[in-house]
Amino acid sequence: MNRLGARGAVAPSTARLPLRRWALLAGVGVSGCLAPLAAQSPLAGRWDRVRLRHDALHYDIALTLPDSGGSIAATVTARWRLDGAGPVVLDLDSMLTVRSAEVNGKPVRWRREGNHLVLPVAGAPGGMATTLVRYEGAPVDGLLLRGTGAARTVFADNWPDRARHWLAVQDHPADKASVSWSIEGPAAYGVVANGRLTAVDTLPGGRLLWHFDNPEPIPTYTMVVGMARLAMTRVRDVACLQPCPPVSVLTYPEDSAFAVEGPFHRAAEILDFFSHRIAPFPYGELRHVESSTMFGGMENATVIFYDEKGYRARRTSEGVVAHETMHQWFGDAVTEADWHHLWLSEGFATYGGALWAEHAGGD
Repeated sequence: MNRLGARGAVAPSTARLPLRRWALLAGVGVSGCLAPLAAQSPLAGRWDRVRLRHDALHYDIALTLPDSGGSIAATVTARWRLDGAGPVVLDLDSMLTVRSAEVNGKPVRWRREGNHLVLPVAGAPGGMATTLVRYEGAPVDGLLLRGTGAARTVFADNWPDRARHWLAVQDHPADKASVSWSIEGPAAYGVVANGRLTAVDTLPGGRLLWHFDNPEPIPTYTMVVGMARLAMTRVRDVACLQPCPPVSVLTYPEDSAFAVEGPFHRAAEILDFFSHRIAPFPYGELRHVESSTMFGGMENATVIFYDEKGYRARRTSEGVVAHETMHQWFGDAVTEADWHHLWLSEGFATYGGALWAEHAGGD
């Protein structure tokens, strides 16, 4: 994740950041004079307090997006490995209305505990269970629905734990899962999500149903969707030692030339550089997407989001691209077990950006 402005100034959104990510990007530590501030970080305050009862293995998410207004409808089916007795507890904002819930294909009586949804599940440790939750409403955060007509955009912005505002998931970095998407939206827009696009179905009323599949487990803060009028450009291939995954750039049409001729000109080379230095790319595809994220860049697995304001100001840079690409290995494929270790993925991503800068421009 990159949160710096055009000249390295910290973006206004840093008031909402966990201190360790802010401090690392600013080039300072979290000891000494920053120690009192560290204690005020909302994420630092969760130090080792979360204990996850069950292990989410896979989410199958069906999502209906409107061409106007702010309401969505969703069905989240999750497959679990049980770690013992007790219910499945899903994070889900109480502003969303739950219509029904099932466990192993049968309706159950669920209950609300604040912003948690509790589903009764019986089974022995190591057993399996499947839950299903149907709900609808207008998300107050996490999924940003803006504009109308040609200016309509819908983009998820989950980091650090804002997926719960629109997704019924176990919203913690320690519980990674694979994810499949079925996203219904107006045919006039393009849709992106994690993984590879497997099919697009035509529905009545000028709507399409987009199917994506990401078989590798990823943290929930990187499980995202986007919908907008997008122009896609396939980045030229490079000579890869490993099989080359497709790399593409998706932008609002007016920003396409700037993106492909500027910051993303060497996007495929950056991916190949890290593939050689670290390991083969951990996913089947990589897309760089202009979006409405509040951050300069957000490392969503397989579908990195970049702030649209950076495109308009022409300050989105190759350094940001390298940083976010490095996150596909550190942060996405390898993820911290708790919030207070987030400095690890930021540290590796920052280091990776420096490695690319040295490779591309010398000492």
